[in-house]
Amino acid sequence: MAPVSIPSHITEALSAAHDVLQSCEAGWHLFGSCALALHGVSGVEVRDVDVLISPVDAAKLSSHQKIVDESGGGTDLFRSAHFLRLKQDALDVEFMADMQVWSGGLWQPFRFQTAQEIIHAGRVFYVPTLHELKQSLRLFGRAKDLARLKLIEDRS
Repeated sequence: MAPVSIPSHITEALSAAHDVLQSCEAGWHLFGSCALALHGVSGVEVRDVDVLISPVDAAKLSSHQKIVDESGGGTDLFRSAHFLRLKQDALDVEFMADMQVWSGGLWQPFRFQTAQEIIHAGRVFYVPTLHELKQSLRLFGRAKDLARLKLIEDRS
């Protein structure tokens, strides 16, 4: 894969996320708009960095001095047992563990089956394949997810 041009404020947030993720023992995935940007999908507006981590790693990260534990909430579409936020000047990094998505009238576990390494700014990031990201966008089904899905399809 050819190097992707990522704006400096996103690279800054990715670097902060990567530094924190080095203490994780289990696998992790960047997803959402930032993962699409790393895949080279142009036109994606990145407002934060979303990372899916394990519950064990979430417990470990919750003691990090710069991370705020915002667990206990959720939305009508998403919830997770752990929701941690690393506040950054550029973009916040959101770490989620035991994430669930409301689908078909039930809360369904949400996880990725694939992990693709993408190197950016000399660091390795694990992201789902573009195919699996497309599946997640369809599952989420919000207007912004469907717009992102169109950006992926338009590049083909």
